[in-house]
Amino acid sequence: RLAAFEAAKAARARACCCGSKQNERCKCCGKSLGVGECHAANRRFAHSLRQCSIPPFDVLIQPISFMVHFDLVLAEGGAPGALWVAIDVLRELNALARTRAPPSREPVVAWRLVDAGGRTHKWHAQACIDGEERLYARKPRPGPRVMLLPPLEVRSMPALRRLVSRNAGLVEKVRERLDAGHLIGACGTSIWLLAQSERLLLAPIQWLYQSGFEVQFPNVRIEAREPIVVQHGMVCAAAPSLTHALVLHLTAYAGLADLAHACAEKVLLNAERQALSASMTSKEVIGQSRDTPLYRA
Repeated sequence: RLAAFEAAKAARARACCCGSKQNERCKCCGKSLGVGECHAANRRFAHSLRQCSIPPFDVLIQPISFMVHFDLVLAEGGAPGALWVAIDVLRELNALARTRAPPSREPVVAWRLVDAGGRTHKWHAQACIDGEERLYARKPRPGPRVMLLPPLEVRSMPALRRLVSRNAGLVEKVRERLDAGHLIGACGTSIWLLAQSERLLLAPIQWLYQSGFEVQFPNVRIEAREPIVVQHGMVCAAAPSLTHALVLHLTAYAGLADLAHACAEKVLLNAERQALSASMTSKEVIGQSRDTPLYRA
């Protein structure tokens, strides 16, 4: 049993799901990784970022000199709701960046709603609510590029396979983006598109679709324990409910790890702190003045 444990630990160190190996550095903070450690694949994103040696929230953050540009791809049969959720998170990131660095008036992330061919989607006007968002969607500052794929509708497994086949042009775009060094995020059944590109080696698949996925992509290993998996420029989330965390993962790997960490505390539930607050009285936590522990925190 001890030998089996050591073998499993060594295998994890050699080929972690985030692509890092033993004695390498965490991709979002540069911290050295020990045997079996993986910051990116932690079950709870907020906790995984707290393990990284990134500046705390109360440290003065210098204005960010680059902009992360998201291409939100509405593929044929894609669920548009997931993209609107992503836009909410991106707006929160911009608002938080302005709060942390008031001299910086420009946003740190921009987005564009596009179709499977990469052209601006007819719904893009509804994705931008002010002139600044529309301006940087057309002319973003230089910076990392990210492609986000929403879940595909699933009526049956054969129908899903046909839908993936009809998105062959988008699969080719995925290959081009990966070759260009861009980040790609996939949520739920859009992982099928990454698997179809033949670049995916490990995928977090919901239990409901695991057998169908394994039949179609026998060379892709299914990760059943970790809900979010990172590898070679691809970030995959098992279910649509993880869209918030997926966007924050992509933001962290694009170079805004400290901002993603702070935003995670706002948009993701921190179960440990939630339980801790329940054990404290409302006077200790909430209060009516700015001298309360909650306000100072």
